[in-house]
Order: sequence, then C-alpha cells, then structure tokens
Amino acid sequence: MSEQLTLPAEARERAGKGASRALRRDGRVPAVIYGDKKEPLSVHVEEKLLTKMLSGGHFMNTVVMIDAKGKKHRTLPKDVQFPPASSRPIHVDFLRIGEHSKLTVAIPVRFDDEEESPGIKRGGVLNVVRHELELVCDAAHIPDEIHISLAGLDIGDSIHISAVTLPEGTKSAIDDRDFTVATLVGHLTVFLLLLACLVALAFTLLTLFDQVSGKLRELLEQLAWDQTKVVWKIKLHLLGVPVPSSYGPTADEPFQ
Repeated sequence: MSEQLTLPAEARERAGKGASRALRRDGRVPAVIYGDKKEPLSVHVEEKLLTKMLSGGHFMNTVVMIDAKGKKHRTLPKDVQFPPASSRPIHVDFLRIGEHSKLTVAIPVRFDDEEESPGIKRGGVLNVVRHELELVCDAAHIPDEIHISLAGLDIGDSIHISAVTLPEGTKSAIDDRDFTVATLVGHLTVFLLLLACLVALAFTLLTLFDQVSGKLRELLEQLAWDQTKVVWKIKLHLLGVPVPSSYGPTADEPFQ
C-alpha cells in the first residue's frame, strides 16, 4: 500500500498571477486544497520537497497530509501543473478526503513472470492496452501497483480485467464490461500495426505538404504581382507621367 506523505504548507495571503510569480521566485509552489464540502484553502509549499515527492513515484495515488500552521488536512493530489518544456511544478491541486473515504484512483500496472510465458519465449510482443487501472478503494489502503502475471500466456491470448487479481478491498471503477488490459501478439501483427502507423504518418505528411505548398504558391504569386506594380511605376516615371502612390495596374489589366 502507498505510504502516507507529510507536506508542510503556509497560507497564501494574496492571490493572483503577480503573487504566484513572487512565490515561485522564492522557491515556493502555489497550491489549493478543496473538497469535503469545505471552503477552498490557498496555500504554498516548498518546491524542493514537492519535487522530491514527485520523483519518488506514485505521488498521484498517495495520501498527502498537508500541515498548514498546525492544522492537518488529509488530501489526495488531483493535478500538478508544469510550464512548457520544464519539469518544475508551478501549481498543485489537493482534494480533501476522509480517513476511510472511498476513492477512485488510477493505479499503474506491472507485468510479472515474463520468463514463464510461452508466447514471449517464441518472440511475441506484449501489447499493453491499459497502463493504469481505475480502482475504487479505501483512502487508507491505496495500492502502489497492480501486479499481473504473464505465466502461461501464449501468442493470441488476451488479459481481461476479470482475470486480474485485485488487492483486497478494491474493485474496478469500470464494472459494465470485461475490458482488455493487454494482449500478446506475434511478429506479423506488430508488423501490420507499424505499417498502419507509417501509412497514417505518410497521409498526415502529404496533407501538411499540400497545405504548405498552397501557401507558398500564394506567396510567390503575390510577390510576382508586387514586382509587376513596381515595374509599371518605374516605366511611367521614366516617361514623365506623374504616378500617384496608389496608382498601378489592376490584376485584370497588367502592364504590357
């Protein structure tokens, strides 16, 4: 089960983008605690400690006790925001929960016993359909991972949720169908999948090329027309004819 984390926090006295930027310059990350039919609480936490928790894995399905001025809030992380091309968190949302609240959480899947799979021994490839499973569980007993054994799995076999042994006290949040978690496919299937991907990529590139070439053609036509207008004005000037700045040939009557 996931271990409980403790994250010290301080209340935010000011809101807004300017205040948030000032906090980030001081090594703090703005955050909000909401839910449980209580008013949202704006706080800020230490960036270094938050980053350490994020790098440890399982942060999004771990209970986090937020200690704000001696008052503790039992929460579950719901969203962590990052700026483009950066791994530094800039905002976190925490959901208040009760000690034994029923939660729906996404738990990562881990596949074991590959050496005991006849299909993998014969060169099969495991096609993972769902890397996470949404489970309903007690807030005090959130599993770290779901382990699925590949023992006995052959090429062409599939693993459905009904065949997965879930931790005690948990159940699948999707209960209206027996969905597929993973399949074991052969080399031909993998080749066909790759071929389909390449065809889709080629179609996308051709569409993009057609759009770009159309824009380029319009640009070249515009440049050619601008050149014609310049030549027209130069010739009229050499002939001693006054040429207003707005004067020039129309598109239907180019200079001959």
